[in-house]
Amino acid sequence: MIKSALILAPHQDDELNIAGLLLDQMKAAGMNITVCFATNGDYNGNEETRLYEAKSVAKIFGGWNIVYLGYGDTGYEGALLNAADDDVVATSPAGFSETHGVGDIQDFHFLQHGEHISYTRNNLLSDIKEVILSVRADLVFCVDADNHPDHVLLSVLFDKAMSEITQTTDYHPLVLKKFAYLGSWYGVDDYFMRPAKPTECLSCGGEYETRTDCKPYDWNNRIRFSVNPSVYTLRFWKSTLFKAYKCYKSQNGIAFFPRVANADSVYWFYDTRNGEYKQSIDFPIKETPFAFYEEHESFRSKQCNFFKLLYKSYRFFLWRIPNKIKRMVEHGI
Repeated sequence: MIKSALILAPHQDDELNIAGLLLDQMKAAGMNITVCFATNGDYNGNEETRLYEAKSVAKIFGGWNIVYLGYGDTGYEGALLNAADDDVVATSPAGFSETHGVGDIQDFHFLQHGEHISYTRNNLLSDIKEVILSVRADLVFCVDADNHPDHVLLSVLFDKAMSEITQTTDYHPLVLKKFAYLGSWYGVDDYFMRPAKPTECLSCGGEYETRTDCKPYDWNNRIRFSVNPSVYTLRFWKSTLFKAYKCYKSQNGIAFFPRVANADSVYWFYDTRNGEYKQSIDFPIKETPFAFYEEHESFRSKQCNFFKLLYKSYRFFLWRIPNKIKRMVEHGI
């Protein structure tokens, strides 16, 4: 049976995009959860805020172990992804070129080896492998290759790490990968449609349209898990996932919550059980606390305008106005 899970995320809030729809099921099953953040989310110099927010999210789900690799958030510049080779030291936009902690939090490499380590792809690969092998979770979640360089880098290095681990050790976990943007953070804004709709392959379009497909995957080979109705209840303020996104004020989390919460949670399964790391559709559902999503009889969707208006009013009066006042105070206006 699945008793533990490791979630590898590039930034604070991506853990919700990757596994947020299933966290309540994992919590109910008593699973031990570890969240590993590759970066400190320091692109805009607000790393202390983002790490504090991540701690608040962990408390909402009953507490989980948090690991910080301490690499720099490179934004869309992609300094580490675009480095000339795997051993070139990159410098993040925040001016860091080696792993570091924040406040009373230390980075993983320092805790393990008593020293920080420079920003190179090989060093990040080594840390990813060490985290995976130190946690040895039964189920591993990782971000897939979105259009953000930090997401792409973590996805690619994770694949390399898992391939090496699977071939050289006796550790063979179940692996699920998911786009944090496509169909999630930049998903379709359909939360207030009933019956609740499943995830769509297309991005939401307009200003957020960055990709309109799920390459290199065949959409028909996706793994779909049922999401507890309590996650996408019309009384959104009671949803644990909503409460979690609400913690990520620095990322305007609740604005994207209606795009993330769907009736199903979509993944790509990588099987490691035969000493190989390969994509498969043969997911052993009986070993997990999840259930496959089943298509329901289709009928005309109805827009629940009252609750949608209530949600927009909530955002406006309890989020946008206070934030605007805060910015005015900070700038002495």
